[in-house]
Amino acid sequence: MKGISAALISDAGTPLFSDPGHFLVNLCISYKVNIIPLPGANSLIPTLISSGLNIEKFYYYGWLSPKKEIRKQELFRLKKLHELIVIMETPYRLKRILEDVIHHFGPNKQIVLAYKLTMTEELVLRNSASKVLKEIEKKNLKGEFVLLVDNRN
Repeated sequence: MKGISAALISDAGTPLFSDPGHFLVNLCISYKVNIIPLPGANSLIPTLISSGLNIEKFYYYGWLSPKKEIRKQELFRLKKLHELIVIMETPYRLKRILEDVIHHFGPNKQIVLAYKLTMTEELVLRNSASKVLKEIEKKNLKGEFVLLVDNRN
């Protein structure tokens, strides 16, 4: 297998960050193929940097369940963490997720919502969960989001 290489390339951010590419990585590891990551565009680090929050420590949760009951359980567990919580989300569930955050964490919980960073449509909203929900209800946003919930207080 000497001299054999493979590349995993994405046109939508960093591979493996929110896609199932880990299967390819594990396959390469099982065949003793050297893994060399090359940093690329991603939404997590720019969101954290532009948030204005203390980002020294944070808890990356990733994607919440699309199933309401499971999502409620996940948010109930997350509320117990006194950390900056990172959640990824899709546009078609964003309003429901924000409503759930308001229900579980309270309407005044400070959040940051980042959308299409480094693009012309870039948007970063920093406010209470209820005010961010009101703001996005005015917009027709399509694309993935990063949601930071500041649960340290």
